[in-house]
Amino acid sequence: MLSHLLESGKPRALLAGSTSIGLDVAPLLAARLNLPIIGGCQKIEAADGTLKVTASYCAGKMLADLEVAASPAVLVVLPGSYRAAAEGAAPQVETIGSPVPLDPGPVRFEQMILPAATDVDITQQDVLVAVGRGIQQQENLALAEELAEVLGGAVCASRPIVDQGWLPLTRQVGKSGMTVKPKLYLALGISGAPEHLEGMKGAHLIVAVNTDPKAPIFDVAQYGIQQDLLDFAPALIETLRASMSEAV
Repeated sequence: MLSHLLESGKPRALLAGSTSIGLDVAPLLAARLNLPIIGGCQKIEAADGTLKVTASYCAGKMLADLEVAASPAVLVVLPGSYRAAAEGAAPQVETIGSPVPLDPGPVRFEQMILPAATDVDITQQDVLVAVGRGIQQQENLALAEELAEVLGGAVCASRPIVDQGWLPLTRQVGKSGMTVKPKLYLALGISGAPEHLEGMKGAHLIVAVNTDPKAPIFDVAQYGIQQDLLDFAPALIETLRASMSEAV
């Protein structure tokens, strides 16, 4: 089906998600049709008849800017690279029937079982308060929750916090978690391991709070604060609440 569409329709590119299905199908399709394939795509632009792609490699330690002159090309896009369209948007969709018979094969799709949506979707939040080892103990998460409430956002975390069972996997940011691009990413007590940076360095504004002046998180943050988050967060909450009261 897909190979027929690429050969007959001559699209500029085929976009596949970097999911279990996409990573199975995209390489096979590219090999079958002898097409160029780029994985780890974070950004795709079309300009002057050429596709320009930014791809992530080596767990986000390296970004490559590539130009793809061949057409069509197969591009595998990382989850979270683009935010969902605004609610009510009406994209133009063309429905194409299968030109080949889809005879039942040895494997048959039965149903898709999705987990219950009982938690917030951190990939859709404009403000995220992220916590790391600097939070010290689970009871201190209440401080981050309060700050997130004042800012109108949600709490997320680096992997050590999730591994401890303090927050669910749906709140984990990084290579083994979610890729997020909020307007504000406030990192509290996060050192900035490459696996974590890969999931959040695309945020519009990054503010990092850490006691270690050499923490890697400061290399990607627009604003860095060398202070204990347990001292910083209460002071920020108090200042924000006071500002809101004056505004009212």
